[in-house]
Amino acid sequence: MRVTAIWQNNLTRNIYFKTGVNSKWIKKENNFNLLFEEKDLAIIKKILYINRLDKKYIKNVESGWKDVFNINIIRTVFNEKVSFYKFSKIIKEIEEKGKKIYGYNIMDIFEGEISDKISDKKIWYLDIEVEENENKSYNKNIPISISADGTIISIAYYDSYIKDYYALVLQPNINQNLKNTNNIKYFKREEDLLNYFNNLIKEQNPDIISGWYSDGFDIPYIINRARKFNIEISSIEKLKPFSSYKKLPGGFIYKNVIPGINLLDYMDLYKKFMLAQPNSYKLDNIAKFHDIKGKTEYKGFLNYRKDFEKFLAYIFRDVEILVELEKKLNLNSLICGLQSVIKIPLNMLMGNSITIDHYLQQFLLPQKQTFQRMSYGFQDSEADFEGAIVLQPEDKKYKNTIVLDYASLYPNTILTYNISPETLIYDKNYKGKHVDMGLILEEENKNYLPLKYTLEKEGVFPSLIRFLLKERLKYKSLKNNTPKDDPQYIKYDIKQSNYKILLNSMYGVIGTSRFPLHDKRVAASITAGSRSALKYMNKKLNNKKFENININKKIISFKTEVIYSDTDSSFNVIHTEENLNAKDLEDIGKFLASYINTNIAKELTINYSNTEEITQRCTFSVDVDKLFETVRFFGVKKRYFGHDFAKNIITHGVEIVRSDTPQSIKEILTDLFIKSLDEELKEEDLLEYFEKIKAMPIEDIAIYKNITKTDFSKYKTIPNHVRGVQIMQKIYNFQYKYEDRLLYYYIKYLNKKNYLIIENIFNINIKSSEPLISSCIESEHIEEFKKLIENKELEIDYYTFFEKNILSRLEQFSENIHIIQAVKSKLEKQEGITQKADQLRLF
Repeated sequence: MRVTAIWQNNLTRNIYFKTGVNSKWIKKENNFNLLFEEKDLAIIKKILYINRLDKKYIKNVESGWKDVFNINIIRTVFNEKVSFYKFSKIIKEIEEKGKKIYGYNIMDIFEGEISDKISDKKIWYLDIEVEENENKSYNKNIPISISADGTIISIAYYDSYIKDYYALVLQPNINQNLKNTNNIKYFKREEDLLNYFNNLIKEQNPDIISGWYSDGFDIPYIINRARKFNIEISSIEKLKPFSSYKKLPGGFIYKNVIPGINLLDYMDLYKKFMLAQPNSYKLDNIAKFHDIKGKTEYKGFLNYRKDFEKFLAYIFRDVEILVELEKKLNLNSLICGLQSVIKIPLNMLMGNSITIDHYLQQFLLPQKQTFQRMSYGFQDSEADFEGAIVLQPEDKKYKNTIVLDYASLYPNTILTYNISPETLIYDKNYKGKHVDMGLILEEENKNYLPLKYTLEKEGVFPSLIRFLLKERLKYKSLKNNTPKDDPQYIKYDIKQSNYKILLNSMYGVIGTSRFPLHDKRVAASITAGSRSALKYMNKKLNNKKFENININKKIISFKTEVIYSDTDSSFNVIHTEENLNAKDLEDIGKFLASYINTNIAKELTINYSNTEEITQRCTFSVDVDKLFETVRFFGVKKRYFGHDFAKNIITHGVEIVRSDTPQSIKEILTDLFIKSLDEELKEEDLLEYFEKIKAMPIEDIAIYKNITKTDFSKYKTIPNHVRGVQIMQKIYNFQYKYEDRLLYYYIKYLNKKNYLIIENIFNINIKSSEPLISSCIESEHIEEFKKLIENKELEIDYYTFFEKNILSRLEQFSENIHIIQAVKSKLEKQEGITQKADQLRLF
């Protein structure tokens, strides 16, 4: 059976499905699977008898099942008369008897095929606007979206199937008689608007509703506001919605259900699947980050009554941004594609452990294999494993540097050495065909552990990884051979990304205690095998001379030197008398990759096995990852800056890629880093940028900060940005929601009337001149903050900002020190800085 969408009722575990985009949900009856050990049959029969579950409740009984450790399992399939409540009660009683349950997650796996086509889904990209009740005092321990005391004045959405925008809008004046259009419907009462929306989702039946921070605001607000009018928002009759929250030190987490609709928060998808780390997760900032026009200047509900036309222009913009983001990023397409592979409800795909848990069970089902519901509880106290190799680089600049990288190092370590919980023979006397990862620990001068993995049967994890690699390579090849303007290109790219996500999640879940097959010994073996592979490459290449090699149609001799190494990558500088160009360096990189790939099986893997068969299993493969014309290391791990022959920046760990650095400052630092790298930095460059920064809008120089504890009494030492919040609360009564990163500023405080408060909060003694402190605000406060500057309450401390965010970062280039000192002296004199020593220690 092929379906276009599924949705699961968490209370009953029934899965609903659709056979077409505009079709109604069809309820699939439950047939719960009870899998238990064959030796426990008598006890299970007794428990079923006590619960009055005789043969008339049983659809099928199967023997011949095994768990991954070859334990005999019996599978009992109940008919639809057994409810989830009754099934859960039986599970609880069995486990209370100390007996094991297997294959519990089978109930969440859809048996048919789920379409991976985004055109087969009706997605609503949704945004609401709310007019808050100004007379209402809010409890900061209850989210606004849960109390829902404001009025919903608009619900705007884009229907991906109809391909058009719509809005339900509350009239600002009840006496108006606004005429409906094809896209906007007006209401005089909020209750009518919410009733219409409820009937609309029943009629239109969207598969997915997706919004920005919709899980924390739009969806719970709609659910809880509608309930004030006794409206239960649901796409399926007789099923009720659900909305709850939990308060954590850093904010709230939410759980929402609208029956018949998959709720996908696009911000959560963005955080999960995008490598980019923007300095703020506000939607307009994300739009700007991806070159999409942001919101209009107007503040939504603030113009609702003053300028209704501007309000109507505003309400669609968030939805338009979401639609444009999806066109660029394909995140809903990505997760729907992942669902077609794993066949579980969309919300479950947000967690790595639960995703792999279900996919592994699905993979094992055709072989009548399964695994425990709870952790196997392996004894692993001896396996205190360490992570990857990261070498300490010198504080130095290099030319002509090649980065060689192992492809999918952890998955290929698992595959090469047949590493899996059930192939581990933790016995030093085991003599069968095996690999012994404990030998790597001995090489590293650690205590030997018998981490022996039999080669006499294929492990579950290696089998799964072999399949995933094969599928990924298939779709990657199809993508590479398809023109980018062909619609199939995106389909193939999403498919290969789906398998890449699963591959990259495999190692992580093995080391996660929530995963049933978690075993620290297995995790230790994977990291040990990966370290040995990287050490092999580094040893093979460090100070290695290559004579008379055919490179780019010429004969070149060169020596390689390993200057840095990190997890799966080896950085090699090429020493030669030749003047290398980009093609020369690329060809040398390909030569070195081939050199490693040709020798690794016979020179590395054989060291840890008692059979030459291991060389045939070896799947380690090295590729050229990066080519630097020039790269600078700063004497610390995971930090370098460089560029290729086309002057494209390649960097890691420096401030131009840090998420808390303002975008404007990233651009300045990029220019100054390049000048420093090429030894072209001058005093005039720095002085000119200081003046440019002073002329920038203050929004462009905000440093982004997180508040991890909203109860400030929980801090042992109060961070400076938290103190910046405290002064704005205490003196100016700023209110904070903590839903996004805060804007942090260095300031000079001017109002002497509040100096005592400043002294108490910042623990300083103000003697004569204005104190240099900090302020921390939310983006909604920016206009009020500007007024404080205009009214001479405070001013931006540009010198401290420049010193901390520009000059100190350029000091990483040791050759810049004399230039920076000269610039500091000039700026201190220019800005009249006299008391900085005492007060700048705060920062």
